[in-house]
Amino acid sequence: MRTSSWRAWRASLAAAACLAIMSVARAEDIDIYSLPPGEADLPNVLFLIDNSANWSADLANGYCTQWPDSGAAVPNADNSKKSGAQICALVTVVERLAARAAANGGNPVARIGVMMFNSGSSKIGAYPRINFTAVTPVNKAALQTKLKAISRGGDTAAAAPDVGLGMYEAYLWFKGQPAQYGRDTPSFDPDAFLPASTSYSSPASASCGRNFIIFISNGDPATQTQTVNAERAFLQQIGGNTTAIPAPSGVNNPTRNLFASWGDEYARELLIQDFSSRDGAQSITTFGVAVIGANSDPNNT
Repeated sequence: MRTSSWRAWRASLAAAACLAIMSVARAEDIDIYSLPPGEADLPNVLFLIDNSANWSADLANGYCTQWPDSGAAVPNADNSKKSGAQICALVTVVERLAARAAANGGNPVARIGVMMFNSGSSKIGAYPRINFTAVTPVNKAALQTKLKAISRGGDTAAAAPDVGLGMYEAYLWFKGQPAQYGRDTPSFDPDAFLPASTSYSSPASASCGRNFIIFISNGDPATQTQTVNAERAFLQQIGGNTTAIPAPSGVNNPTRNLFASWGDEYARELLIQDFSSRDGAQSITTFGVAVIGANSDPNNT
């Protein structure tokens, strides 16, 4: 393991997800978590992982060969790949959140969930891989075990992620509405749904806690006509603004056509919608973490 580059990469994700507990003043990378008054109002943080073909790419540096919590070996299928580095980083996030909880009298400081894109070349959309869990020292090991069960060997999705459809499925989860694609992969977490129902169990519907999506990108989004048309139709269905966000100058490559995806328009919409029955507006703030080789690619964030 090349510790310097791996630790730097791991710290970037952990910082976006964990080290920000100390600040709630502004919607920046340092304000994801606050110290809440009770578990019902914990911040809800959803990691949307791009498990498309690109997460199988080799990392020249920054890879992870040992699990950061135990030192045990990461399986060979993932230990030099983007997939292994990202799961290692999430294991670290859980480790740090559990430590924060221990320092808070054993009371959790955040609730996290994991969503992935449906596995199989003929499937689209995303599914809940790990239900929202309030991280404590008691459940830390069980949650890390669930994360370590994720592998590119059995969990790789299509060639490119349907980012807009993933964001739509996340919307449905936070709203507590019936799944669109969330039960299409057998490894979905049944605890993400209400008992004997195809409707999601919302982590936000009766909470004043803040809500976040951290999208971990490994490459270009899907821009096939069928996909982007479905993304736009669902956005319109939820009353969203379907005015396309223009590409920043110098970012959009006409050949790759990155901004045909509606993922960014969903992020805009989730920021203004209310996901709770409680007073005030509890919206969702979205962050992007791009992993392209050893560097972040601004085209994907």
